[in-house]
Amino acid sequence: MNKIKTTLATLLAAFALTSCNDWLDVSPKSQIKEEDHFSREGGYKDQLTGIYTAMSQQSMYGLNMGIGFTEVLSHSYDIDASGSWRYANEFDYKNSSVESTIATIWQQTYNSIANVNILIRNINEASPQLFTENHYDTYRGEAYGLRGFLHLDLMRLFGGDRMDKIGAMMLKTELGDDMPIQAKMVTKGIEGAQRQVESM
Repeated sequence: MNKIKTTLATLLAAFALTSCNDWLDVSPKSQIKEEDHFSREGGYKDQLTGIYTAMSQQSMYGLNMGIGFTEVLSHSYDIDASGSWRYANEFDYKNSSVESTIATIWQQTYNSIANVNILIRNINEASPQLFTENHYDTYRGEAYGLRGFLHLDLMRLFGGDRMDKIGAMMLKTELGDDMPIQAKMVTKGIEGAQRQVESM
């Protein structure tokens, strides 16, 4: 009887230990692996939708980067002296609420840029045959355009005097709006400003 129990216990232990990896390799239903997410066209659309949804939150264009913080900085509103925006209106960047707002803008914008980069990496590795009609080019172009927009908007908000100098230089050139800019000095100035913004 002991031999049977020992044999059954050994078989049960061997079965439990060999199947243990399969039990531990279960993904939560609320998460999806990146390769599974981008294995179909809908994954690319979902990624863009998620990015735009994040951008519409109050921490970004739903308030702070739209009608809120940036408009207060430009003095587009008459601000109540005891209101929550008064420190931003006075350019008191050392105030904890202003610091928090700026940090949130940076964090959320770069989080969106990181998600765009994931999309770009995957779409560049994907086969255009995975997509219907011209959606490959549409999603790819939109991702690159969105990443550029987000970087340039951070430069607009936080580029400071450097951006003013570039703007003044551009006004002196008297180029038409339809004239392409092909000047090493301007290109280097813009690249330098972007590096400065990215290093903040």
